[in-house]
Amino acid sequence: MVQETHRAAGLSADPANDILLSVEGLHLSFGGIKALQGIDLAVRPGEIYSIIGPNGAGKTSLLNCISGRYRPQQGRMYFNG
Repeated sequence: MVQETHRAAGLSADPANDILLSVEGLHLSFGGIKALQGIDLAVRPGEIYSIIGPNGAGKTSLLNCISGRYRPQQGRMYFNG
């Protein structure tokens, strides 16, 4: 069933190969403040993710890195390969 669904959507039979957004080991600091430390995530087509946490947890900093507004000091981000 999964393979049929993936084929119909134009995706490979292995969902691990269909990562739309990948974030690996993201680190972001502002002076002595460490906003992000080693953030990893992978989002596949059709998935919905949310970022939750208390004020000051780095939610907006993560989104700003993904959008290109901030440049992280370490880590990699890939969009659609």
